[in-house]
Amino acid sequence: MCLRSYQRVDVRWTKYFHTAAGRLSVFGEVYNLLGTKNPRGFWRDATVKDRQVLLSTGEIHQWPRLPVAGFSWQF
Repeated sequence: MCLRSYQRVDVRWTKYFHTAAGRLSVFGEVYNLLGTKNPRGFWRDATVKDRQVLLSTGEIHQWPRLPVAGFSWQF
């Protein structure tokens, strides 16, 4: 089985502050801004019911939208 194509838009905002002791970077970003369902894998299951084996499969999806914030100090 092959994974289908996926679409993703990521955005990042960074602000730099220059100080006498170094440079501080503050950032905020959003992973998968549009919240599209993107496959990252498959699952398969086999169950027995009334003497029959039932096979089922499905997709495992990535995070729909993930906001992140942080900072970095360079000295």
